[in-house]
Amino acid sequence: MPPPFTAVRGFAPRPRVSIRPVIRWAIVLFALSVAGCAAISPSPPFRSLSQRVLPPEPAPTTTDVLPIDTLLLKPPESAELPTLPESTSSPDVVPMPGVENITWRRDDLEKVIDERQGPLRLEEALALAERLNPRLQKMRARVDKARAGKHVAFAALLPEARISYRDVAGTPAAAPFSLPTIPSSVGNITFGGASDHFQIAELNMQWTIWDFGRLLGRFGQAQDRWRITELQWQRARQTIHFDVTTSYLELLRARANRRIAEESVRRAESHLTDARHRLRRGTGLRNDVLESEVLVSQSQLVLVKARTSERVALAGLNRKIGLNVSEETDVLEQADEPFFDLSVVECLQWAVDHRDEIGVVLRGITIAQRQRGISKAEFLPEVKLGGVGSSIGGRGIPTTEILTGGVNVELGLFAGGQRLARMKVADAELAEAFAHGKEVCDLIAYEVWTAYLSVADAKQRLSLAAVAVESATENLRLYRKRLERGDAIPTDVVNAELTMTRAQQGWLEAVYDYQESLAAVAYAVGVPLDRLTRQRDGQAACAAETDHSSAEKGAVADHD
Repeated sequence: MPPPFTAVRGFAPRPRVSIRPVIRWAIVLFALSVAGCAAISPSPPFRSLSQRVLPPEPAPTTTDVLPIDTLLLKPPESAELPTLPESTSSPDVVPMPGVENITWRRDDLEKVIDERQGPLRLEEALALAERLNPRLQKMRARVDKARAGKHVAFAALLPEARISYRDVAGTPAAAPFSLPTIPSSVGNITFGGASDHFQIAELNMQWTIWDFGRLLGRFGQAQDRWRITELQWQRARQTIHFDVTTSYLELLRARANRRIAEESVRRAESHLTDARHRLRRGTGLRNDVLESEVLVSQSQLVLVKARTSERVALAGLNRKIGLNVSEETDVLEQADEPFFDLSVVECLQWAVDHRDEIGVVLRGITIAQRQRGISKAEFLPEVKLGGVGSSIGGRGIPTTEILTGGVNVELGLFAGGQRLARMKVADAELAEAFAHGKEVCDLIAYEVWTAYLSVADAKQRLSLAAVAVESATENLRLYRKRLERGDAIPTDVVNAELTMTRAQQGWLEAVYDYQESLAAVAYAVGVPLDRLTRQRDGQAACAAETDHSSAEKGAVADHD
């Protein structure tokens, strides 16, 4: 049997076939392949992204690098880190495909930095982090991806239509071949006669009118995944706010410790000067001078460590905001100490009403339930409605138009146990979703409990530290008076100075631990810190919001 569309010419020799069309088509296919590879393999913007690592200003040469002692012991207002030379060949824009209105520009970043007037308040740092933090940009991209997936799943519910056109020609043109049948989407159409050139145009339409919930279930899953990514994006915003707040407070803590260390160095140097004067006058001892020198050295060591900690905390804050880590970002002290008087039961109820992870868990269980319904529907038939319109014509054959339609019912009888295995997988995923929900709820309760205990601990330490600072201040004053009267020795004053420094550091630790604990409680319950600390003033409004949030979670649980 001869191959299709081949003329049967007996024993006559086949004429030579031109290869020019083949060469032209090969060139076209090669060009399309190269273009396709270029389209799907973009080069990563390495040079542009590297600008987020390099400091913003050009660096001095290797001979101008500041020594570490100069960098740490000079006043922090004038201390500058050595920078690296900036690449001049990097593009200014790093595009983020698939995300609308999200493009990182170096010019925009510099504009944001220039717009800052004076020190950066905590609210301004949070707003800046929402604009510049790359983690939020990544979460926005995930939301857009899930939204597009929802549209893809919805498209499966609509009719599908496609058109095709075929042009068949044989060689040589003077030798037609017989056409017993012509294949089409409807089937093989029988024609008589012979032809060396004919065309087929087809329009094929198909619509799944009923599949017992398979397509609807997949669309519901895609919609739930989109809602999950939105909830995860909201939680990511809260995470960024918490990270920026803790880094902000860490910088304030490090700056306060540095100031205490500088004051300790100043007092130690003053004691050393007094001890040397007394030794020259003959009223002091060499031992007092040595002890004062040791105190100066120890205070300077603490100062070096404090300045290093301040620089590290500053780099951490810049990183959490999304700025270059070498930026000189100044911050403001917290004006008022937040007021907090909620009970642990109230905090747990707030967490139940506002934590986005609970909504994520509920929608995850819904996705698992939908998957179980899809697996059950695999045992049932699938009903499709379809139609084909064909137009066939050519040289030597009459032009014919055919329109057909019908209903197709498909039912799989045996799949080797695949559908039963999918049912077991769906049941296991549903059980896993329920167990994950319990795990998340236990984690939320644990986070709220530990954060609440941290607040209580910081409150107690704050009261005790305040008493310790007051006592240490009075103790230092008394020892100085006794030293002036000659009833004490300089070593007693030195010990009182050390006690005063430790008391001040303990009080600062308690203050910032209390503020960080409040931020941890707000993050654990899923609300901003200002709403949590002002809960008593707006109890009615918060109760209304709580009822609204509970209603939303109930709607999620009852959704399909």
